Amino acid sequence: MLDNRKKLRDREFTLSLNIYDFVWIAAIAAISTVCLELFYRMIVNYNNRYESDIGYYALERTQSSEPQERLVGILCQWLFDINKSTLEINIMLALVIAAIIVVNFVVIRFYLKEDGLIEKIPRHAVQFFSVAMLFIGPIYVPVIHEYFYRKSFSSFCWHSPTQHFMTLFAMLSAVCFLKMYLVYDTEGVSIGWWIATLITTFLATTSKPSYTIGLVFTIVVMFIAELIRKGKDGFLLRLRRMIVMGLSVVPSGLYIIWLNKRQFSDNTQFGEKHEIIFGLGPLLSYERPWAALLFGITFAIVVFAFNLSRFRDTKYKFALYTFVMGTLQWALISETGTRSNFGNFSWGRMFGCYFITLVSTAVFLEMYYDKGALGSPKKRKAALVLAVVVLAASLVCQLYHFYMILTGHGYMR
Repeated sequence: MLDNRKKLRDREFTLSLNIYDFVWIAAIAAISTVCLELFYRMIVNYNNRYESDIGYYALERTQSSEPQERLVGILCQWLFDINKSTLEINIMLALVIAAIIVVNFVVIRFYLKEDGLIEKIPRHAVQFFSVAMLFIGPIYVPVIHEYFYRKSFSSFCWHSPTQHFMTLFAMLSAVCFLKMYLVYDTEGVSIGWWIATLITTFLATTSKPSYTIGLVFTIVVMFIAELIRKGKDGFLLRLRRMIVMGLSVVPSGLYIIWLNKRQFSDNTQFGEKHEIIFGLGPLLSYERPWAALLFGITFAIVVFAFNLSRFRDTKYKFALYTFVMGTLQWALISETGTRSNFGNFSWGRMFGCYFITLVSTAVFLEMYYDKGALGSPKKRKAALVLAVVVLAASLVCQLYHFYMILTGHGYMR
């Protein structure tokens, strides 16, 4: 006992804070406060100018007799029942935005650490991008685009609480899965990270069920490629470990099956027939999909155009596959009837855009602070100049879009 106490006394613990840390905290507080006002306006829908899914979950669903089957609905109902007010819901939604910024920070640092460059990148640079990530979205080109949000590959939608929750937990799920997967072949499957993957994936799924569809296909493709690449030696051991890792998403799949039967037991909703159909309908009916793709993730495209070799790395493959599978889900699966306008199979694409852009910020920071990046000073300078220009354009467009939402111009603009 005395030896243990001595060890605790001898153990050094320091918490180093600088001015940038306080600026970061202030920025998170400021954005959360603005969102507190924005979400309140969306809940009450001032002069019918703030229509949103937030109002639906905070007011309509909480006062209806229908059972709550989704995470956001359950939380909103619980908070509303405290004193029959939406105040607590409003605060929760603002705190989720703050949590997303913090998790952005965690994800960027995770990629930097895995690349072995965490010591070269100052913390304040990561903090900047953790906040800026909320506004690194589609670049608006008036000649091509009629709206900021509609017909664009947007990565963040301020009007949807389910998208906020999904983004938060899906990012955590990605890190937990990669922490488990990156060392499975040498250290085995970590039970801790397996449980963390199960929980975070389930929470993301109960926020946006369609997210898991893209995740499952991403995992399957990665597993198949891994088995082929590493050949026969140790094949059965790797296969067993992959099966164990894959079981972490089974509860999420069972939830989707249960929810589908619960909501569409007779294949109807809103008094009409409901079907999920497969085909190129969503893609063929989309106006200028090439422009939506090009201008939706321009920053990521520019950064990775100079760093294509990154996709040999498992964690970058995961980000790429997440985007590709989410996009394929949107392009190939749709619904009939009233629900065809809900875009329920586009959320995986939206998260794919968000995640690959977030990962590209880590690569950008490595290019910026590592003088030997890209092997050529001229190539590095050209890449940085182009990326900074694109980043500035993206931030200007999305900050203006956010201003329009704040001032009641509608989220569909």
